[in-house]
Amino acid sequence: MVKSDAPWKTLKELVEFAKKNPGKIKYATTGVGSTTHAAVEEIIVKDGVEMIHIPYKGSIEAITALLGGHVDMASVTSEFIPSVQGGQTRLLATMGEKRAAKFLNAPTMKEAGYDFVNDAVYAVVAPATLPADIAKKLEEAFAKAGENKEYRDALDKVDLTPVYYNGKAFDDFLKMNWKKINKHLIQSGLIKETATQPE
Repeated sequence: MVKSDAPWKTLKELVEFAKKNPGKIKYATTGVGSTTHAAVEEIIVKDGVEMIHIPYKGSIEAITALLGGHVDMASVTSEFIPSVQGGQTRLLATMGEKRAAKFLNAPTMKEAGYDFVNDAVYAVVAPATLPADIAKKLEEAFAKAGENKEYRDALDKVDLTPVYYNGKAFDDFLKMNWKKINKHLIQSGLIKETATQPE
């Protein structure tokens, strides 16, 4: 995303500017090695552009830096919604597999030509030592709670899609996502090898 008064209306326009002006674009993310960082590195590597990374402690700090003019672009999580809806910022692309329901005019990174998809998932976790019978009860309770209209309406307000994974399915999802994100981190040169394995 960029400020609403930025000269770039599309991600392609911003990248073209970056190609002609190496090191001129400063971009904020939610931290070194985060998925928001990996997303921009995918652009940098694919298009061979030079941009300056300014890492922050989270999306709110990154958005504040963007609105204050300290950076030219921000790669953040769903906290971007109020500033886009309020007309302060412009969304250039999203990272999901599909376009965000509330922002159908913004293409996905995949549609923009980049091999990057990251559907962030918020989760409730417990210690690995949790007894199986208690884990089963919790899974059933969360599955039921996920059908609650008030809960679904709250998610809709922040453009989040309700999904449900039981413990096994979530484990599989995390392992698959780990492989994808680490591939991007290695290809971009952010890391040489992974410190841990998901297995």
